[in-house]
Amino acid sequence: MAQNVDETEYRTIERLAYRKISDYVLVRPIGRGTHYTLYQAVDPRLGRMVVIKTLHVAVGKPAAEGDTNLARVLEARLQREAHALSALSHPNIPEIYEMGEQDGHPFLVMEYLVGHPLRQHLDQGALPAAEAVRILEQVASAVDAAHAQGILHRDIRASNIMRLHDGRVKLVEFGLARQPGDATVTLMGSLVGEPAYMAPEQLRNQPASPQSDLWAVGVLLYEMLAGRSPFEGANFQMTAHQVIMGQPAPVPHLPPAVQAVLSQALEKDPAKRYSQAEDMVDALRKAVAGSPPIRPRPAAAFLGAPVRAAREIDIRVPILLAVLALSIVVGLFTAHLSSRTAPTASAATLHTVILPHRPFTHKIQFNPSAR
Repeated sequence: MAQNVDETEYRTIERLAYRKISDYVLVRPIGRGTHYTLYQAVDPRLGRMVVIKTLHVAVGKPAAEGDTNLARVLEARLQREAHALSALSHPNIPEIYEMGEQDGHPFLVMEYLVGHPLRQHLDQGALPAAEAVRILEQVASAVDAAHAQGILHRDIRASNIMRLHDGRVKLVEFGLARQPGDATVTLMGSLVGEPAYMAPEQLRNQPASPQSDLWAVGVLLYEMLAGRSPFEGANFQMTAHQVIMGQPAPVPHLPPAVQAVLSQALEKDPAKRYSQAEDMVDALRKAVAGSPPIRPRPAAAFLGAPVRAAREIDIRVPILLAVLALSIVVGLFTAHLSSRTAPTASAATLHTVILPHRPFTHKIQFNPSAR
């Protein structure tokens, strides 16, 4: 979460100078969502940096006409996050220090993490297999620890995994987490989450289970090894259709044993997925250890290439054939005119007219790999 501060941020910091939430002195905003802002702040009592997550919507006050239960839903999510984090003490899950309310706006005070979301790294391409294993081990440990307490995260994705500067990773954003006995609190008609990470059963409005979280872990693993998402669409609905009906494209540079791990992790039937995240890690370790070194490739090097090659064949071959046909017609027509205007012309004259077009009749070649 360390960031460079530009001029706009400096002006914001000036406005925040000496502003406080509870006893915490705000330093700067470090993240903003639709309904909340994250601030870096200082706890003067203990002399440490913290993160404060505060809601934009005041409790009991709707954000807009017709949105009467938004504040209630957001407050419930913040409370869920607080309860989930307080129930977990794990090196790959951030600590929570306090929950409170100021001027009607609930807030959480949490551990300050110095690093970047894993999403930023994956946007640059696939990770080496060894690095993917190290990250998966830590994410899996956090997920299994949550499940052991009966907590479903329900929002595992690359943007919710912080990669710290010391090499550790932490699973964050427990706002959608569900514990045993939690009442269902959602906005009417809403599906919350990133569709590619939502298991097929969730997209069908069926209850989430630990295997639903493991689906998201499988999507994350595919992204780390392939450099792209296994399910992509132009919008939520198209991506959801791919998740429910489609199959992820194989990753050509991955050995069959590693492909098999991805296939089981992304089984449509929850019962066929891994029973816990650690099982996925064990399977991946064995698959990587028993395979030749895996060198990541840019996504563009293999994904979509067969489709593009097919299109080029479809377009170029007809063009070449059309040029050939036109060349023959022009040659014959030219020869016909020559025979009418010069009746004494020899066969050699006709041959010199056709000869420049003859190579097209026996040298039509197309190499799909040539670009």
